[in-house]
Order: sequence, then C-alpha cells, then structure tokens
Amino acid sequence: MQRSRCGLDLAQWLPCVLLVSCAATPTDPEVRAPWGSPPPALLRLPAGTVLRLLPASGSGTTLPEVQVGGLWRVAMQQSAHFDVASGVEDGPAAHALQLHADLPAQGPATWTTTLMREGQANLPVAAARGPRSAVGALLDELAWRTRAALGEDSAGLLAAPVSCTLAYSNDAACVRLTERGLGQLMDGKVAAAQGLLRQAREHDGACPVTLLHLAATLANRPTAADRTEAARIAREAIGYADRLTPVVGHQLARTFRLAIDDDAGLLELGLAYRRDRPHDPHGRYTEALAQVRLLHYDRALPLLENLRRRWPSNPMVCYQLAFARLARNDGEGALEALQAAGERLPRRALVRPRALALFHAGRHAELRKFLSGLRAEPGVAGTAAEHEVLRMQASHELLAGDRAAAIRLLTESLDWVRRRGSQLTAKTLAVAEDGEVLARLGATTELRHAVDGFLGLGQLPPAFANAVTFLGGLLDVQRGSDVRAALATLEKSTDSVWHSQLLAANHHRRGELRDEAAALQRAAQASGTALVHASYARVLATAGQQDLAQQWSTRVQQLLLSFDQRAPRDHPLMTPGRALAYLATKRD
Repeated sequence: MQRSRCGLDLAQWLPCVLLVSCAATPTDPEVRAPWGSPPPALLRLPAGTVLRLLPASGSGTTLPEVQVGGLWRVAMQQSAHFDVASGVEDGPAAHALQLHADLPAQGPATWTTTLMREGQANLPVAAARGPRSAVGALLDELAWRTRAALGEDSAGLLAAPVSCTLAYSNDAACVRLTERGLGQLMDGKVAAAQGLLRQAREHDGACPVTLLHLAATLANRPTAADRTEAARIAREAIGYADRLTPVVGHQLARTFRLAIDDDAGLLELGLAYRRDRPHDPHGRYTEALAQVRLLHYDRALPLLENLRRRWPSNPMVCYQLAFARLARNDGEGALEALQAAGERLPRRALVRPRALALFHAGRHAELRKFLSGLRAEPGVAGTAAEHEVLRMQASHELLAGDRAAAIRLLTESLDWVRRRGSQLTAKTLAVAEDGEVLARLGATTELRHAVDGFLGLGQLPPAFANAVTFLGGLLDVQRGSDVRAALATLEKSTDSVWHSQLLAANHHRRGELRDEAAALQRAAQASGTALVHASYARVLATAGQQDLAQQWSTRVQQLLLSFDQRAPRDHPLMTPGRALAYLATKRD
C-alpha cells in the first residue's frame, strides 16, 4: 500500500489533500518568508483587485520570455489578496503590472515591476537584484515585494511562498513546452496541446502545472479510459504536495472530482476554496461546474455570468454559460455564448449545443440549414454521425409540426440502416424507436416497406431481429391482425420492454384500458425511455388519475429538458422518440 509523507495510506490521505491542501498555503505556517519584514506599502489596493500581468520586457541580453512569463504567473498567483489575470485567465483590469529585466552581459541582474493605470503616471513598485542565473529566486522575491508594496496584508506575506521553480519547474524545456501547450489550448487545439504537455512531462515528471493541464484535457473527454487516466494523473500530482501552490492544488482537486464524477465533492471543494480564498475566481468556477453537473442551473447562472466578465478568454466558461441560458429557454443568449466559445473550442463540441440553441431561439429555418449542412460536410456521409443528424432532422420536423417531412426523414433513417448491414447491431434501438414513431404517426405503408426491407436481408442479429418483430407486431395491431406469434417471440427473448409495449398496443386497440395500463407500467419500470413514460401518463389520464398522470408527465418533461451534458441525447431534438414524448406531455 502506498503511503504518504505522514505515514497515512494514500487512499485515506487523498480526500484530505483534495479539500485542505488546495485551500491552504502548502508550507508550514511557522516558516517565514526569507526576505524579512514586509516593506511599507506604496498604496493600498483593495482585496480582490484584479492585477493584469503584461508580457515581460528586458534589456541587455536576451530575455527567456516564455519561461519567465510562466514562472512569474505562478509566483504572483500565490497571493490571496489579489486576483491575478494572465493567459486564459486574462481579463479587463484597471491595474496592469509590467515586469522588466535588466540583464547586462556582466554583473548582477535587476528585475523590477511597474504599475500601470489608465490616466495616471506609471508607478515603479518593487525591485530585486541578484545573479543572472537565479531567475526563479529573484522572481519569488520580486513577487513578494510587489504584493507588499501594493498593500497586501501582512498575514499573507509572512508565510514563505512555494518557489516558482518548484511550483512550476526548474527545467526550462518543461516550462516552455507547457506554456506552448497552454497557448494551443487557448486556440482550441486540444490534440496539439496534449502532445506538447506529454513532451513537457518527459522533462519533469512531477511538474504540477504540466500534470494539471494534461489531466484537465483528458477529464473533459467522453471516454471512460480518458477520464480514468485524468484521475490517475491528478491523483499523482496531488501527491507532490510540497510543489503545490494553493491555486494549482485546487485545480488538481477539481480535475480529480470531475474525472470521477463526484459532483457533491466538487461542490464542497468549490465552497471551501471560496471561503479560504474569496478573491480567486477558481472557487467560483468550481462551484459553477458543480451546480451545472447537479442541474442547478439557476445557481450556476449568476456565477457563470460573473466569470464571463472576468475570464472572457476562457471558452469553457462560455460553453457552460450557454447551457445555463438554455435551461432558462434563452436560446438567443445561448447562441451568443456559443459564438464566443466557438473561437476557442473544437467545432464538433459545439454541434449539439448550437442545434439546441437554434431550436430554443425559434430559428427553425436556420436550424434546418445547419443540420443539412452538417450532413453535407466532407467525411460525414455514410458515417454514424450522418445518421445521428438525420434523426435530429426528423425530430425537428416533429417538433415544428411538419408531419409529412418527419415521416419522410424517418423512412430515410430506416433505409440508411438497411443499406449498411454492418450497422444493424449498433442501430438496433434507433430502428425500434424510429419505427415505433412511424407507427404512432399512422405511416403504415412506410413502416411496412421498412420491415420488409429488413426481413429481406436474411439472417439478422438476434436483438435486431427482435426489433423487427416488434415493429411487425405494431403493424399487425394497426391492421387488427393476430399478434400472438410476435408476442410469443418477444416473450422468449430478453427484450421484455418490447413485449410489454406490443402487448399494451394490442390492449389499446381493443379498448382494454386496465390491461394496457398494466403492460405500460411493466414497460415503464423496465425502461427509462421517455416515450414509454409518456404513454403511461396518457393511460393514467384516461383512467381519471389526473394527479398521477401529471406527475409522470412532469417527470418526462424534466428529463427531456434537463440539459444534462452527460446525457446529451435526452433532449427532444436528439431523437424522434423523445420528440414525440415531449409533444405528448407538453402543457399547452
């Protein structure tokens, strides 16, 4: 069993690190800053003042600007008094800090900071002088003196900070590669960023900043393997406690919680960090992410609106803000946020949210054009992505009230699968759902053509054969034919939901309401599909159980309009069955 420095099992120690080390300075509070008593303040900027870090300038020999910029950011972000704006966390600020290095060919280097304020003279703030090779130590001292000169309280200045070369890296190549990777992330080039971050890791395998951003890129990916790797990397980095600054420790803890889907822990983490470091936007961001994942969009929205103003260059803030606005049925607001995010996020990540935003904005003609354009893109034809968009088109026409267009697109969807035998198993549920919607729309001719086409393929995969049996049974119900053979086939299989649904449809044709309700109840208990639940709500209403029917209808609506990013296909625009369920349970 791996053990920590304190002798605790790592499994027991990790939760403490996640909630404590990220919020408190990871150094012994008795260890004092090595530069003596803080110098007197030149001016006292209020707590929470945003300090924008400008690119470093230099004179004399060449300044390693990329490396210096990363180290300087890490040094300054250890302040709990100021909100430091730099890189993806840049934003509007009334106060900007210019770092300058005088690097003569011979003799000591002098590093200085100057405060720049609009409409006021530049104010020299602090200086640090020492050997040219001691870049990290000089930046540590300069950051400390700058914070003191600008009015940070003495309590924050007495404890020794983590050296910026320890908190980032003493390896120049690691810092350069990591900073380049962060630049790629800002441009939405995630794959390129991952490559650079993995290269940086080869130079310093314990660099907290490198490990943080590598884990963060993986935690946002949809596959379980990527999220598992993200959790493993974040856990490893958290173990290097002596190298963690408060903000990096917090971000690692956040990434770990995101990767393991611990929403309650994520919320606790954000609230704790906000209490300890109220002026650091990362606490608000962590809380906002937790509220989004808990589907508390009303609580997330004001946090995200605030962060949008503070971090206008952060695309994930805009992305999350779009969903929070969608939850309030603000399609236009969601489109605006996605437009801002789209400049820095991969286009494929924006397809679904943009379609949802267009729908909720009532821009139906624009949505039709958008979906048609997706199908026409190079590399989409014949792929699963094309079929997914095709089903979205059918869903949209159902929601827009164009029954004929919906039937045409549903027929095209079924034919798309028929022409691709290798897709039968993967598309089993989609075929069953689309065929059922055709049956409910009364499109018996189109459904019969589709069923005959599938039967003409010869031997079918077992689950797909059951789906075709189910659809054939629905046709028999509509013709008033005997469905006992289809029911017997489905009863022998493991597809009990289709058996119950077909049984319910047969009882419905005969007007046997009680038996229909019993069959739908069994189907609803065995399946979470919105269409089954909507059917059960209809039967309850017909039986006069209005309150219970309304409860089921409300449950369906809440599911379909939850905007849960981990269940993106729940929205009625995503599949025809959900569209029909939405229409069936929607209040006028």
